Amino acid sequence: MEKELPVYVLCSMNNGEKSIVDFRKSFLQLLSANTVAQFIPVLALFFIGRNYSPSEIAQFSSFVAFASIFGVISIGRVDVILPIIKDEEEAKNIFTSGFLILIATSMFSCIAIFFVDFPFSYYLPLAIFGIGINALLCSLAIRKKAIKLLALNKIVMVLINSLIAITLGFLSYSVEALIWAWLLSFYFSSLVFMALVYRKGLLKSKLPSEVLKRIYHKYKQKLGYSTLHALADVFFGQYLLFVVITFYYGEEQLGLFAFMIKYVKAPMVLVSSAISPLFLSESASLLREGKTITGVYTRTIKSSLFFAVPFCLVLLFLAPWLFEIWCGPQWREAGVMAQYLVPTLLLSFVYSPVSVLPILLEKFAFNFYICTITLLCIILIFIGGDFLQLTMLNVLILYNFVYIAFYLVMFVWGRRALRANVPIKLD
Repeated sequence: MEKELPVYVLCSMNNGEKSIVDFRKSFLQLLSANTVAQFIPVLALFFIGRNYSPSEIAQFSSFVAFASIFGVISIGRVDVILPIIKDEEEAKNIFTSGFLILIATSMFSCIAIFFVDFPFSYYLPLAIFGIGINALLCSLAIRKKAIKLLALNKIVMVLINSLIAITLGFLSYSVEALIWAWLLSFYFSSLVFMALVYRKGLLKSKLPSEVLKRIYHKYKQKLGYSTLHALADVFFGQYLLFVVITFYYGEEQLGLFAFMIKYVKAPMVLVSSAISPLFLSESASLLREGKTITGVYTRTIKSSLFFAVPFCLVLLFLAPWLFEIWCGPQWREAGVMAQYLVPTLLLSFVYSPVSVLPILLEKFAFNFYICTITLLCIILIFIGGDFLQLTMLNVLILYNFVYIAFYLVMFVWGRRALRANVPIKLD
């Protein structure tokens, strides 16, 4: 019987050449960098919670959700397939096509802002380009297993975001201070990857139109479903959800909810950002060689669970007190919301690093439909909660039931899919 590896080991050895020490080193590199990266916003919370109101957080969150609708499709979703492409020349073509699509969508948004009636819409072109270039470069770093660059990128992003938000907050700027901090974090962090792009010669100066057509026809189903999935996730899971909460429960409740989600998920991102790139990178390598990834999947879930349980226990017993003491009395209710969402947060913590499994197994349609149905159910719960005259906290109980069902379905499906899946070679 195979000896069980420690929780920090995320992947099986590749061709017998990659040792367990290599994986532990990569994981610890990302984890230590992400610890620094997430410690910064936790410290910043002390000032942000006192300089910005729930209403301002709500307005900022609504803009981010709106901009993200366009940002997630700004590179044609090539970031989804870039890490798993086997041929290096094909990967260069895909990377360059993504960059060209980004230029086109950013230029189009410069015209579109004159026809969009949404607060702060004049920042839309900057947001679209920032989201797109960062996603494209992060995907490239995952492909190249540039662990140190991924770690540095995360630190730079949160450091710039926090410092600008705090500084402008002290100068009595409001929502636009948060927007500028968010935007500049993308641009400064993207500079981290530029050396990799030019050193490796990954961005072609010219890409013939026939190559673009071939890429589109070859990957149109994968890119199509991943684009629809990303749009549904942002539109239903953020933008429409925020509109519904604001309309039925008020802007202050949205501010509390968005603030809680953003900062409670910070420790989750800490671990997930360390595990997920390694899971994706190593799983893609194994699949390209026609090997199974069942062992990688199992160990990744165990690793996530090891960190998730203590974190959720702290939330369950101390969340209101922590929010009140560290962020200010006005945020205590956000801590109460966190307590109510502990079951969902626990399962999300564990599932997040392996959420790319349907993509790796090329189950794009299934992933799109199950996630979209779940998000629509969440929207209906908030609308129905107002009809039944439920409080926001009561609605969050129903919110838990929907997401518990979703995560259980995905875990069961993942196990069955891996057992039934014949190892495949990626294109």
